[in-house]
Amino acid sequence: MVQRTFTAQSHRFFDNLVSFIAAISSLGVAFQVHAGHPVRRFGATDFIALVGFPQVAGCEFHVFPAPVLTELLMNKWPSSIVIHEVPINYTPPSHPIWLTGTQGVHGSMIASAFVQYSKPTAA
Repeated sequence: MVQRTFTAQSHRFFDNLVSFIAAISSLGVAFQVHAGHPVRRFGATDFIALVGFPQVAGCEFHVFPAPVLTELLMNKWPSSIVIHEVPINYTPPSHPIWLTGTQGVHGSMIASAFVQYSKPTAA
């Protein structure tokens, strides 16, 4: 496992990353509520796995939404985000909802962040 820490000072995409984590974690909770599953707050060890293609990256990123959401709920902006890079888990744990049907939504969120990140800044 590789632990990566992202900050606004070191990564100009940081604000987009904060927004993406808040959106994707909220989307997951919304789908659980809509499906009638019990919902609880994210714990410190709860993560969302973003899985890459085995033949390309061969890894997945574990994003921990609790610290981000906690800061936002306190009307603050996170100062850092820790993401774990791990080998792909080919037998993921069972979960009541798999969000593979929302790939279009995830793709739009990622594309939006990419477009905002890649925009040249005004001089």
